[in-house]
Amino acid sequence: LLALAAGGRAGDPAARELLAVQASDWAFLTTRAWAGDYPTDRVRAHAHELGRALAGDPGAGTAARNLAVHAGAAALREP
Repeated sequence: LLALAAGGRAGDPAARELLAVQASDWAFLTTRAWAGDYPTDRVRAHAHELGRALAGDPGAGTAARNLAVHAGAAALREP
């Protein structure tokens, strides 16, 4: 989050992955034990892609490429 807030090189792919990791439905589905391993698998995939994006991997962000396509890191820097 600090890398995004500081305008780091992670950019929009990291912003999308961060939003996907924090989506409230994952926690709800996991704690209710609904949908099997799907929610845990998705959180892990998004967390992995977030790590890649924060590390500057140019191929990062594929797990959320169709999610929040207009979301950018700038929105995370707003008060």
